[in-house]
Amino acid sequence: MTAASRQAHALLSDASRRLGPALPGVAEDLMAAGFDHMLRVWSGAAAASALASIPSVMMWDGSDLGRSLAGAWGGREEGDAASRSLRPLMMATRRQVQLFQTGSVAEGPPDCLWGSACGTLAQGFVMGEAGLLALDLWTDRNGRRMLSERSWSILPDWLDRFAACRHLILVSGTPLLTPAAAMLDRLGSVLPVRLRSRLGDHWSAAGRHADWERMVRMLGDFSRRSGCRITIASHGLAGGTGGRGVLRGGGLEMWQLYAPHFTHSEHPGGWRSRLTEPLTTRPGHPLPAYRFEMPPFAETGRRLLYGPGWIACSFDAKGQLHARWHLPGDGGRYAQAI
Repeated sequence: MTAASRQAHALLSDASRRLGPALPGVAEDLMAAGFDHMLRVWSGAAAASALASIPSVMMWDGSDLGRSLAGAWGGREEGDAASRSLRPLMMATRRQVQLFQTGSVAEGPPDCLWGSACGTLAQGFVMGEAGLLALDLWTDRNGRRMLSERSWSILPDWLDRFAACRHLILVSGTPLLTPAAAMLDRLGSVLPVRLRSRLGDHWSAAGRHADWERMVRMLGDFSRRSGCRITIASHGLAGGTGGRGVLRGGGLEMWQLYAPHFTHSEHPGGWRSRLTEPLTTRPGHPLPAYRFEMPPFAETGRRLLYGPGWIACSFDAKGQLHARWHLPGDGGRYAQAI
Protein backbone atom coordinates (compact mmCIF):
# COMPACT_ATOMS: atom_id res chain seq x y z
CA MET A 1 0.00 0.00 0.00
CA THR A 2 2.84 2.37 0.79
CA ALA A 3 4.41 1.63 -2.58
CA ALA A 4 1.10 2.43 -4.28
CA SER A 5 0.99 5.83 -2.57
CA ARG A 6 3.51 8.01 -4.39
CA GLN A 7 3.78 10.59 -1.62
CA ALA A 8 4.16 8.03 1.16
CA HIS A 9 6.72 6.03 -0.83
CA ALA A 10 8.79 9.14 -1.53
CA LEU A 11 8.65 10.19 2.11
CA LEU A 12 9.84 6.84 3.47
CA SER A 13 12.48 6.19 0.81
CA ASP A 14 14.21 9.55 1.33
CA ALA A 15 15.10 10.22 4.97
CA SER A 16 15.80 13.90 4.27
CA ARG A 17 12.15 14.43 3.32
CA ARG A 18 10.99 13.37 6.78
CA LEU A 19 12.30 16.59 8.28
CA GLY A 20 9.87 19.46 8.45
CA PRO A 21 6.10 19.82 8.18
CA ALA A 22 3.87 17.11 6.81
CA LEU A 23 3.29 16.97 3.07
CA PRO A 24 -0.21 18.21 2.15
CA GLY A 25 -2.65 15.41 1.43
CA VAL A 26 -0.22 12.59 2.22
CA ALA A 27 -2.61 10.87 4.65
CA GLU A 28 -5.49 11.00 2.18
CA ASP A 29 -3.20 9.69 -0.56
CA LEU A 30 -2.24 6.68 1.57
CA MET A 31 -5.86 6.01 2.56
CA ALA A 32 -6.97 6.03 -1.06
CA ALA A 33 -4.07 3.81 -2.14
CA GLY A 34 -4.82 1.20 0.50
CA PHE A 35 -8.59 1.21 0.85
CA ASP A 36 -9.49 -0.66 -2.34
CA HIS A 37 -6.82 -3.29 -1.69
CA MET A 38 -7.99 -3.81 1.90
CA LEU A 39 -11.60 -4.04 0.78
CA ARG A 40 -10.81 -6.75 -1.77
CA VAL A 41 -8.82 -8.82 0.73
CA TRP A 42 -11.37 -8.56 3.54
CA SER A 43 -14.33 -9.20 1.21
CA GLY A 44 -12.96 -12.47 -0.12
CA ALA A 45 -15.01 -15.63 0.43
CA ALA A 46 -12.45 -17.27 2.73
CA ALA A 47 -12.04 -14.17 4.90
CA ALA A 48 -15.79 -13.62 5.08
CA SER A 49 -16.39 -17.23 6.13
CA ALA A 50 -13.73 -17.09 8.84
CA LEU A 51 -14.87 -13.75 10.23
CA ALA A 52 -18.51 -14.88 10.30
CA SER A 53 -17.77 -18.10 12.21
CA ILE A 54 -14.76 -17.38 14.45
CA PRO A 55 -14.98 -14.72 17.19
CA SER A 56 -11.79 -12.71 16.93
CA VAL A 57 -9.85 -9.88 18.52
CA MET A 58 -7.31 -8.13 16.33
CA MET A 59 -4.61 -5.77 17.51
CA TRP A 60 -2.35 -3.68 15.34
CA ASP A 61 1.44 -3.74 15.46
CA GLY A 62 4.47 -3.16 13.30
CA SER A 63 3.33 -5.60 10.62
CA ASP A 64 0.40 -3.29 9.85
CA LEU A 65 2.78 -0.36 9.39
CA GLY A 66 5.33 -2.06 7.20
CA ARG A 67 9.04 -2.28 7.95
CA SER A 68 9.97 1.22 6.73
CA LEU A 69 7.30 3.15 8.60
CA ALA A 70 7.55 0.98 11.73
CA GLY A 71 11.31 1.45 11.89
CA ALA A 72 11.19 5.20 11.30
CA TRP A 73 8.34 5.77 13.76
CA GLY A 74 9.52 3.44 16.52
CA GLY A 75 13.08 4.74 16.51
CA ARG A 76 12.35 8.48 16.49
CA GLU A 77 13.25 10.71 19.41
CA GLU A 78 10.90 12.91 21.44
CA GLY A 79 10.28 16.11 19.49
CA ASP A 80 11.99 14.68 16.41
CA ALA A 81 11.22 16.88 13.42
CA ALA A 82 10.66 13.73 11.36
CA SER A 83 7.60 12.86 13.41
CA ARG A 84 5.68 15.79 11.89
CA SER A 85 5.97 14.19 8.47
CA LEU A 86 5.50 10.61 9.63
CA ARG A 87 2.46 11.24 11.85
CA PRO A 88 -0.02 11.57 8.94
CA LEU A 89 1.11 8.17 7.62
CA MET A 90 0.77 6.72 11.11
CA MET A 91 -2.73 8.12 11.57
CA ALA A 92 -3.86 7.00 8.12
CA THR A 93 -2.69 3.45 8.80
CA ARG A 94 -4.39 3.45 12.19
CA ARG A 95 -7.70 4.60 10.65
CA GLN A 96 -7.57 1.72 8.19
CA VAL A 97 -6.76 -0.73 11.00
CA GLN A 98 -9.68 0.54 13.09
CA LEU A 99 -12.03 0.31 10.14
CA PHE A 100 -11.11 -3.19 8.99
CA GLN A 101 -9.99 -4.84 12.24
CA THR A 102 -12.60 -3.43 14.64
CA GLY A 103 -15.35 -2.55 12.15
CA SER A 104 -15.65 1.00 13.45
CA VAL A 105 -14.63 4.60 12.85
CA ALA A 106 -13.07 7.10 15.23
CA GLU A 107 -16.40 8.90 15.70
CA GLY A 108 -18.16 5.70 16.83
CA PRO A 109 -15.76 3.39 18.72
CA PRO A 110 -17.12 0.07 20.07
CA ASP A 111 -17.33 -0.55 23.82
CA CYS A 112 -14.30 -2.87 23.68
CA LEU A 113 -12.06 -0.05 22.40
CA TRP A 114 -11.00 1.16 25.83
CA GLY A 115 -8.25 3.43 24.50
CA SER A 116 -10.46 5.65 22.36
CA ALA A 117 -10.58 8.30 25.11
CA CYS A 118 -6.82 8.80 24.83
CA GLY A 119 -6.52 8.26 21.09
CA THR A 120 -5.25 4.68 21.04
CA LEU A 121 -6.62 1.32 19.91
CA ALA A 122 -6.22 -0.53 23.22
CA GLN A 123 -8.99 -3.15 23.64
CA GLY A 124 -10.33 -4.88 26.74
CA PHE A 125 -12.74 -7.77 27.33
CA VAL A 126 -14.09 -9.40 30.49
CA MET A 127 -15.40 -12.94 29.86
CA GLY A 128 -16.66 -14.41 33.10
CA GLU A 129 -13.62 -14.98 35.31
CA ALA A 130 -11.13 -14.38 32.49
CA GLY A 131 -9.96 -11.10 31.02
CA LEU A 132 -8.16 -10.05 27.84
CA LEU A 133 -6.32 -6.75 27.41
CA ALA A 134 -4.71 -5.93 24.04
CA LEU A 135 -2.54 -2.84 24.37
CA ASP A 136 -1.83 -0.32 21.63
CA LEU A 137 1.96 -0.08 21.71
CA TRP A 138 2.41 1.85 18.46
CA THR A 139 0.34 5.03 18.44
CA ASP A 140 2.64 6.86 20.87
CA ARG A 141 5.81 4.79 20.57
CA ASN A 142 9.19 6.37 20.06
CA GLY A 143 12.79 5.49 20.89
CA ARG A 144 12.25 6.01 24.63
CA ARG A 145 8.64 5.09 25.37
CA MET A 146 5.94 2.56 24.49
CA LEU A 147 2.91 4.40 25.88
CA SER A 148 2.02 8.07 26.27
CA GLU A 149 1.82 9.55 29.74
CA ARG A 150 -1.95 9.75 29.35
CA SER A 151 -2.14 6.01 28.59
CA TRP A 152 0.04 5.28 31.62
CA SER A 153 -2.30 7.34 33.81
CA ILE A 154 -5.36 5.40 32.59
CA LEU A 155 -3.78 1.93 32.67
CA PRO A 156 -4.42 1.36 36.44
CA ASP A 157 -8.15 1.97 35.86
CA TRP A 158 -8.13 -0.49 32.96
CA LEU A 159 -6.47 -3.12 35.14
CA ASP A 160 -8.96 -2.54 37.96
CA ARG A 161 -11.75 -3.63 35.60
CA PHE A 162 -10.25 -7.13 35.83
CA ALA A 163 -10.05 -7.17 39.65
CA ALA A 164 -12.81 -9.81 39.90
CA CYS A 165 -11.16 -12.08 37.30
CA ARG A 166 -9.09 -15.12 38.17
CA HIS A 167 -6.84 -14.68 35.16
CA LEU A 168 -5.88 -11.85 32.81
CA ILE A 169 -4.18 -12.45 29.46
CA LEU A 170 -2.24 -9.36 28.40
CA VAL A 171 -1.49 -9.28 24.68
CA SER A 172 1.72 -7.33 24.21
CA GLY A 173 2.59 -7.92 20.56
CA THR A 174 6.33 -7.94 21.12
CA PRO A 175 7.40 -9.89 24.24
CA LEU A 176 7.33 -8.03 27.55
CA LEU A 177 9.51 -10.60 29.32
CA THR A 178 12.58 -11.91 27.51
CA PRO A 179 15.68 -13.88 28.45
CA ALA A 180 18.76 -11.82 29.27
CA ALA A 181 16.75 -8.62 28.91
CA ALA A 182 19.25 -6.64 30.95
CA MET A 183 22.13 -7.84 28.76
CA LEU A 184 20.30 -6.93 25.56
CA ASP A 185 19.48 -3.54 27.05
CA ARG A 186 23.17 -2.89 27.65
CA LEU A 187 24.09 -4.13 24.16
CA GLY A 188 21.42 -1.91 22.62
CA SER A 189 23.61 1.18 22.68
CA VAL A 190 26.35 -0.48 20.61
CA LEU A 191 24.37 -2.69 18.23
CA PRO A 192 23.31 -1.21 14.86
CA VAL A 193 19.68 -0.08 14.75
CA ARG A 194 18.76 -2.64 12.09
CA LEU A 195 20.22 -5.51 14.12
CA ARG A 196 18.42 -4.34 17.29
CA SER A 197 15.09 -4.30 15.45
CA ARG A 198 15.65 -7.76 13.95
CA LEU A 199 16.27 -9.17 17.42
CA GLY A 200 12.71 -8.11 18.15
CA ASP A 201 13.42 -6.94 21.70
CA HIS A 202 11.35 -3.76 21.57
CA TRP A 203 10.41 -3.48 25.27
CA SER A 204 13.98 -3.74 26.55
CA ALA A 205 15.55 -1.74 23.74
CA ALA A 206 18.06 0.90 24.71
CA GLY A 207 16.28 3.86 26.29
CA ARG A 208 13.03 2.01 27.06
CA HIS A 209 14.11 0.22 30.23
CA ALA A 210 12.21 2.71 32.43
CA ASP A 211 8.98 1.99 30.53
CA TRP A 212 9.59 -1.75 30.76
CA GLU A 213 10.21 -1.65 34.51
CA ARG A 214 7.17 0.59 35.02
CA MET A 215 4.95 -1.92 33.21
CA VAL A 216 6.29 -4.97 35.06
CA ARG A 217 5.91 -3.32 38.47
CA MET A 218 2.41 -2.02 37.66
CA LEU A 219 1.25 -5.48 36.58
CA GLY A 220 2.86 -7.07 39.62
CA ASP A 221 1.23 -4.62 42.03
CA PHE A 222 -2.19 -5.22 40.47
CA SER A 223 -1.80 -9.01 40.57
CA ARG A 224 -0.76 -9.06 44.23
CA ARG A 225 -3.49 -6.61 45.22
CA SER A 226 -6.36 -8.29 43.38
CA GLY A 227 -5.30 -11.94 43.33
CA CYS A 228 -5.78 -11.96 39.53
CA ARG A 229 -3.03 -13.96 37.85
CA ILE A 230 -1.50 -12.33 34.74
CA THR A 231 -0.09 -14.13 31.70
CA ILE A 232 1.60 -12.27 28.81
CA ALA A 233 0.99 -13.48 25.26
CA SER A 234 3.14 -12.18 22.42
CA HIS A 235 5.01 -12.90 19.23
CA GLY A 236 7.89 -15.33 19.33
CA LEU A 237 11.50 -14.56 20.12
CA ALA A 238 14.11 -13.76 17.47
CA GLY A 239 13.37 -15.67 14.29
CA GLY A 240 9.78 -16.37 15.37
CA THR A 241 10.62 -19.18 17.80
CA GLY A 242 8.04 -20.29 20.36
CA GLY A 243 8.41 -21.16 24.03
CA ARG A 244 7.60 -19.78 27.46
CA GLY A 245 9.27 -18.07 30.39
CA VAL A 246 8.36 -17.18 33.95
CA LEU A 247 9.18 -14.23 36.21
CA ARG A 248 9.12 -14.90 39.96
CA GLY A 249 9.76 -12.63 42.90
CA GLY A 250 8.05 -10.69 45.67
CA GLY A 251 5.12 -13.10 45.79
CA LEU A 252 4.57 -12.79 42.02
CA GLU A 253 4.61 -15.50 39.34
CA MET A 254 3.98 -14.18 35.83
CA TRP A 255 4.30 -16.33 32.72
CA GLN A 256 5.21 -15.15 29.24
CA LEU A 257 4.00 -17.19 26.24
CA TYR A 258 5.90 -16.85 22.95
CA ALA A 259 3.80 -17.76 19.91
CA PRO A 260 5.71 -19.06 16.88
CA HIS A 261 5.10 -17.49 13.49
CA PHE A 262 1.92 -18.97 12.04
CA THR A 263 3.30 -19.65 8.55
CA HIS A 264 7.07 -19.59 8.94
CA SER A 265 9.76 -19.61 11.58
CA GLU A 266 13.50 -19.93 11.75
CA HIS A 267 14.88 -23.44 11.98
CA PRO A 268 17.77 -24.51 14.24
CA GLY A 269 21.16 -23.46 12.95
CA GLY A 270 20.25 -19.94 11.81
CA TRP A 271 22.24 -17.01 13.19
CA ARG A 272 19.34 -15.87 15.39
CA SER A 273 18.98 -19.31 16.97
CA ARG A 274 22.73 -19.55 17.59
CA LEU A 275 22.58 -16.14 19.30
CA THR A 276 19.34 -16.69 21.23
CA GLU A 277 19.75 -20.29 22.43
CA PRO A 278 22.65 -19.66 24.86
CA LEU A 279 20.84 -16.66 26.38
CA THR A 280 17.81 -18.80 27.21
CA THR A 281 19.76 -21.50 29.04
CA ARG A 282 20.69 -19.37 32.03
CA PRO A 283 18.31 -17.60 34.43
CA GLY A 284 18.40 -13.83 34.63
CA HIS A 285 17.62 -11.23 37.27
CA PRO A 286 15.96 -8.35 35.39
CA LEU A 287 14.95 -6.63 38.64
CA PRO A 288 16.29 -6.90 42.20
CA ALA A 289 14.77 -9.94 43.96
CA TYR A 290 13.17 -11.13 40.70
CA ARG A 291 14.27 -14.15 38.68
CA PHE A 292 13.35 -14.88 35.06
CA GLU A 293 13.94 -18.23 33.39
CA MET A 294 12.79 -20.30 30.44
CA PRO A 295 12.29 -23.83 31.81
CA PRO A 296 12.64 -26.76 29.41
CA PHE A 297 9.57 -28.66 28.32
CA ALA A 298 9.39 -31.89 30.32
CA GLU A 299 9.07 -34.40 27.47
CA THR A 300 11.77 -33.07 25.13
CA GLY A 301 14.01 -30.85 27.26
CA ARG A 302 13.73 -28.11 24.66
CA ARG A 303 13.36 -24.46 25.61
CA LEU A 304 12.84 -23.01 22.13
CA LEU A 305 10.34 -24.35 19.59
CA TYR A 306 11.26 -23.88 15.94
CA GLY A 307 8.99 -24.02 12.95
CA PRO A 308 5.54 -22.59 12.16
CA GLY A 309 2.67 -23.12 14.56
CA TRP A 310 0.35 -21.55 17.10
CA ILE A 311 -0.70 -21.60 20.75
CA ALA A 312 -4.12 -22.85 21.92
CA CYS A 313 -5.30 -21.79 25.38
CA SER A 314 -8.19 -23.08 27.47
CA PHE A 315 -9.43 -22.77 31.05
CA ASP A 316 -10.51 -25.63 33.28
CA ALA A 317 -13.23 -25.60 35.94
CA LYS A 318 -10.75 -24.26 38.51
CA GLY A 319 -9.83 -21.27 36.38
CA GLN A 320 -6.41 -22.72 35.52
CA LEU A 321 -5.02 -21.72 32.13
CA HIS A 322 -3.71 -24.53 29.90
CA ALA A 323 -1.46 -23.41 27.04
CA ARG A 324 -0.47 -25.85 24.28
CA TRP A 325 1.97 -25.22 21.44
CA HIS A 326 0.98 -26.87 18.15
CA LEU A 327 3.77 -27.37 15.60
CA PRO A 328 2.64 -29.26 12.46
CA GLY A 329 5.08 -32.03 11.71
CA ASP A 330 6.48 -32.05 15.25
CA GLY A 331 5.16 -34.92 17.34
CA GLY A 332 6.33 -33.50 20.66
CA ARG A 333 3.93 -32.42 23.39
CA TYR A 334 4.49 -28.86 24.57
CA ALA A 335 2.13 -27.64 27.27
CA GLN A 336 2.06 -25.43 30.33
CA ALA A 337 -0.58 -25.23 33.08
CA ILE A 338 -0.79 -21.82 34.77
